[in-house]
Amino acid sequence: MAFYQRKEGRRVFVYYWCRVTGRQKTIPRNETRHLDGRSDQVVEDWVKSWQDLHSPPAKTLPPIQDPHLLKLVLDFCDYQLQDLKKHPYTVQPHAQNLIRFVLPYFFHEKAVASLDDMKKFSVKMHYFLRDELGITATKIRYIQMSLSMFWRWLEEEQIVSGRLILRRALQDRKTTPLQILPIPDKILTWQTPHEDLRLLLLLAYFFSLRPQEIFALRPSDFSAGASAKAMEACRVMGQAQLFDRFVVAIRAQRSRRIGMCEPKSNSSGLVACFHKEGAEQIVSLLKPKPRDQYLFPMGNDWYFKRWRRDGYPRLTIKDCRRASLYWLGHYTALDIVGLRNHARHADIKTTALYVRRPLDDLDAIQDSLDLDC
Repeated sequence: MAFYQRKEGRRVFVYYWCRVTGRQKTIPRNETRHLDGRSDQVVEDWVKSWQDLHSPPAKTLPPIQDPHLLKLVLDFCDYQLQDLKKHPYTVQPHAQNLIRFVLPYFFHEKAVASLDDMKKFSVKMHYFLRDELGITATKIRYIQMSLSMFWRWLEEEQIVSGRLILRRALQDRKTTPLQILPIPDKILTWQTPHEDLRLLLLLAYFFSLRPQEIFALRPSDFSAGASAKAMEACRVMGQAQLFDRFVVAIRAQRSRRIGMCEPKSNSSGLVACFHKEGAEQIVSLLKPKPRDQYLFPMGNDWYFKRWRRDGYPRLTIKDCRRASLYWLGHYTALDIVGLRNHARHADIKTTALYVRRPLDDLDAIQDSLDLDC
């Protein structure tokens, strides 16, 4: 069971009972800080979603241990890593879903004799995961995604044949996770004595970059002026009447666990800065720095911790990218294809998630038909 309390009028603290110790614990503030000042309904919905995601299953299944099945999962993961160039952090959850939920459902719970027999019971898997294991709709969707990808690979390898039917898990209506929606002028006028945090904000917002990509940047990754204007990324910005003379090359990212590595799939390439004043402020901060030294030499967690203490109020580092894409999608002439390429999303559906509107305050609607009031 999870519940929340407000302190000092606006700060939200969420508590839960630890199953191991039997004691009350607090969810870390870096996970709940975005709830400060939000309405009771928003906080209650978040607490319920957190509880649903972390509630123990009503029933558990033994993980699959059959050597043949485990080798198939391993080969599938190798295909994702080697052939499709997926990031290990993307592939690992699929392996866990297959070993802990998918294959145990078919081979333990339904006792199928072969992989082809999985088609007989696939449509019922959704109900089993929901009703017997108590898994949330969001988690079920990811498990079904893992199964669909695995089945497609098995078909390509000519191990199975025929259509695998999965029943859709209904999702709750989702809105933008942003607590605030700052416009460029608000970003430009933010005052802080911390020059590195200011640079972090400007890069995240005006290039719409992920934090781990920013942490891998050096001044030599940037290009400006006529050479930048000739790049496709800048030409698209120019067509949308946005700034078009400043780009950055995304060649790497810095992971918390493994350090410098390749960016996420489909994320390498040139990204344009879409705002003139933002570009000018970034250039002024970059010019004094050595060309080949990292802009943020400390560890990722060091910057995340400082940001929580001294960063832009009510906005996480990742929120800067979210707010940037939201503003571009709603308040500029950049079309959805241009926005997708700027964000470097593999699927345009992901781009659509970034431009979800916040929940409107329906109670604020006044019963009036006077257009001049």
